[in-house]
Amino acid sequence: MSQTEKDFARAFEDYLRIKGWRFAHFRPAQKQNGHWVTAMSGDAGFPDYVLVRNWRVVFVELKSEKGKPTIDQEVWLDALRATSAQVYVLKPSQWPLIESILA
Repeated sequence: MSQTEKDFARAFEDYLRIKGWRFAHFRPAQKQNGHWVTAMSGDAGFPDYVLVRNWRVVFVELKSEKGKPTIDQEVWLDALRATSAQVYVLKPSQWPLIESILA
């Protein structure tokens, strides 16, 4: 059974809490006129999650199994990787890797 990105995000957040990570996630909201917006300033494509625990900072973009980062997301991910930050694009099938990263 395929998992939606929303279901994946819920499971991911539950696991973050279990493992003691602090995290930030910017959720889009639908306005009354039907337009979708995300309350943030700056360049589009920022990763879904910023995680912090102890000395580690990790940036994570979650995708469904068939999902791919947008061009704006790739620009952000590449910029963050250039700083030697820990940066991941994760899918539901990668749960063993997720457990390893968040150990």
